[in-house]
Amino acid sequence: MDDRSIPSSVKIGAVLRRLDAHFTPYYILQKGNDFSGTLLLSLILNDRRVRLLSERRNEQGKGVFMPVHKEESLAPPDADEYIRRAMTRDPDLWIIEIETKDNKNPFEQEF
Repeated sequence: MDDRSIPSSVKIGAVLRRLDAHFTPYYILQKGNDFSGTLLLSLILNDRRVRLLSERRNEQGKGVFMPVHKEESLAPPDADEYIRRAMTRDPDLWIIEIETKDNKNPFEQEF
């Protein structure tokens, strides 16, 4: 199934409910378009550095996450600056910050 047929708010909401169930802190920095907004993730790693991942579409139309920077992780001020620029460029973009426990992207984990 092409996951573009599922509204962004439904896919994101499902993962956020799972985070709630596991008491994982997250913050919605910008709520994007309910139907077609893409996602920028700010993962706060165990060492307090930040990994920024942007949702893209692969050849099959499935959402995949790619790093937005050549570095594996960024200092928080550098990540904040990137996020500020992204917010002004794309009002349809969802931006979610997640305090990870295991440094993994919860949007790539199976239910």
